Amino acid sequence: MKIEYVNWGIANNFGDLIELHKDLKKYPKLHQAVLSHELRHTEGYSYQDIKNDFLKESGIDIGDLLKFAITRPKTWVQLLPLYYSTIKKEWSLDINYLIFYAFIAIFFGAGFALLKIFGLN
Repeated sequence: MKIEYVNWGIANNFGDLIELHKDLKKYPKLHQAVLSHELRHTEGYSYQDIKNDFLKESGIDIGDLLKFAITRPKTWVQLLPLYYSTIKKEWSLDINYLIFYAFIAIFFGAGFALLKIFGLN
């Protein structure tokens, strides 16, 4: 497994390559937690990946991660469901974010439909 440091995102696992934000090296505890999380991902996409992202204790301090991300706007590309690796020269689709955004769209779409049905403006 190769690890490369980049100027954007927080972390991404491409099977044979993990990209980590270069500034994570300044925060050893956060760096280790994020790297451990990425190493638990499987190649491809499986139920294990869902467990890793949503059901397992990651060891990542959310407060530290938010402080890290808020002070580095380039990390926000992590929230996009489609990601391009300039190192691997390939696109990656994050199924978890795709499902999340689809759920949000359905939720708001249903809410607006209910407002329209019941005549609330």
